[in-house]
Amino acid sequence: MAECLFVVGSYTESYAEFRAAGEGISLVRLGEDGDLSLVDRLSGLPNPSYLKPFAKDRFLAALEVDDARNGIATIALDRDAGRLRLLDREAAPGRVLCHIDLDPTGRWLAGACYRSGHVFTRAIDPQGRIGEAGSVVERHGASIHPTRQTAPHPHAVRFSPDGRWVVVPDLGSDEITCYPFSEGHLDRAPALAWRPPAGSGPRLVHFSRDGRHLLVIHELASEVSSLRFHDGRLEAVARLSTLFTPFQQENTAAGLHWHPTRSSFAVSNRGANAITVFDFDETSGAISPRFDIPSGGDKPRDFAFSPCGRWIVAANQNDDTIILWDIDWKEGRGRDTGYRVEAGTPSCVRFI
Repeated sequence: MAECLFVVGSYTESYAEFRAAGEGISLVRLGEDGDLSLVDRLSGLPNPSYLKPFAKDRFLAALEVDDARNGIATIALDRDAGRLRLLDREAAPGRVLCHIDLDPTGRWLAGACYRSGHVFTRAIDPQGRIGEAGSVVERHGASIHPTRQTAPHPHAVRFSPDGRWVVVPDLGSDEITCYPFSEGHLDRAPALAWRPPAGSGPRLVHFSRDGRHLLVIHELASEVSSLRFHDGRLEAVARLSTLFTPFQQENTAAGLHWHPTRSSFAVSNRGANAITVFDFDETSGAISPRFDIPSGGDKPRDFAFSPCGRWIVAANQNDDTIILWDIDWKEGRGRDTGYRVEAGTPSCVRFI
């Protein structure tokens, strides 16, 4: 494996129950032998909690704050110099922007505002400058959890592979809504919704490589669903616990990522502090747990597979650490490499 770079988003300002000890966005090098080294750190942005690469030298950062600074920043990476630089920053409608995605053409982005219930789209040019064109939908609804589901809380947005739909998991209303999308416009009237059991708390979604299935993480229930997707309609295929090893204390599911080359995906668990690996049947959409590995710290909010698929980088939010694990697929286990990088309250890891 050649050396590669990844970026880490962190919470820099406390709000609600969130502790913050971060300094901004960290640029980290993963060496050929698995060594980790901090290359650069970009400060001055409030809570760059979610990162979305869109070119070899560009990525977007969702600024997750509960005030007027809520918005999107465009960051440039100078690979030769090993430096990060702020290119653009635009406000977003609503409050607490927690997730963003780009459509297949790269001309439109979508965002989910957890606190206010807004879902929006905006135009974006190849350099990452964000325009005013787009649309906004304000969601409504609630469910049964006495504190987490008293209002709508869209936790993510995901464009379908054909670019015709924007899929929104709403943790607060226990819904996954598919909005028709065309030239920047979200069409609310004919939107299609699928509802898991009350109290599930859908958090994140990912499409299969062929776009025929959708994975859903249910944060509150600590479960993962596989759904069949066809023209905006969803049909349940399977639903399993995100925990491979039994755990009797409180747990919430967090990160969800596909393996880059295998028909496998993984989910991180906060509480059990473990990352569970699943196999996925690309024909039927069936899922089956394979093994788990410890995250190496407390509250693994996110993780990432390396591009070669050998390593897992775990972001342990409460321990302020990024830890590298070597995956042994034959034995079904992970080996702690001993390599670590300090990053205050890390929330997101993305390879560029």
